[in-house]
Amino acid sequence: MRISAFVAIAMGAALLPPVAHPALAQESPMAPRDEEARVADARLAASRAETMDALDRAAMVAQDAFRCGDAGADVPVIAVPDGEDAFRAIVLSDTAVPHALARYRVGAGRVLSGGMIEDAAERTLSPEERRLANARATALRERESRGLPLCSERSPRTIVLPPEDDGTVPVYVMSARREAGVLPTGGHYRFDIDEAGAVAHWCVMADGCRDARWDVDDPELDKQVFVLAHTLDDHPNAVLMLLSRRLPFSMGVVTGDVIWPVIGGEITTPVPMMDDLLPTED
Repeated sequence: MRISAFVAIAMGAALLPPVAHPALAQESPMAPRDEEARVADARLAASRAETMDALDRAAMVAQDAFRCGDAGADVPVIAVPDGEDAFRAIVLSDTAVPHALARYRVGAGRVLSGGMIEDAAERTLSPEERRLANARATALRERESRGLPLCSERSPRTIVLPPEDDGTVPVYVMSARREAGVLPTGGHYRFDIDEAGAVAHWCVMADGCRDARWDVDDPELDKQVFVLAHTLDDHPNAVLMLLSRRLPFSMGVVTGDVIWPVIGGEITTPVPMMDDLLPTED
């Protein structure tokens, strides 16, 4: 569905359920901003989500290669860019001091090279790998110590980004998918880990435990619209953009009195939200 078609739906037809309840903001609401600033931040979020998506898909390819058919196994993986269209994915041991169990070069959705590491001397992580692995572990401990809820009984999924300009490593801890056709839209967090290995900042990216659900065999799946009410930001953030990339249909993100059309991680300017277009929960 094109964005123009989505806008037509938002302005003149009923949107399809489910709808997530508005989340409780972690901090006091920010002062109202003009549309130009909000759209600019939404586009930055879309760009970050594209990076997150690429890193996470590279990690999933490495996980599948390492698990050898055991799709339910939890395998910690970090991924870093390796060239223009490839990634280096490192499978980590689940130990207090992690080491590399396997290294893969991943591109175009498949393993290009690499495999299990037989030589113990080659399992030592590089300084860059160690920093990312430690940041991941710190974020997971912080989430657990704070009792921040997840929306899945499975271990959370993590996406570790390269260090920011200020040296912090962003780590996203997200509720894992449970089954095909079900995507948790809440229980997602961001932790910024500083150069000393401490949590410099954390925030809730999407809360509430509402699921986006669909029938994978529905021939008209792409005509649906999933509507999500979001009060943690005044624009769709990077996690919501990432979720949009994982949905087989369009998403509408409601912030205040506007709705943002988001299709496959692409954003456009918001349009006025009509109250009677937002379905109520049963």
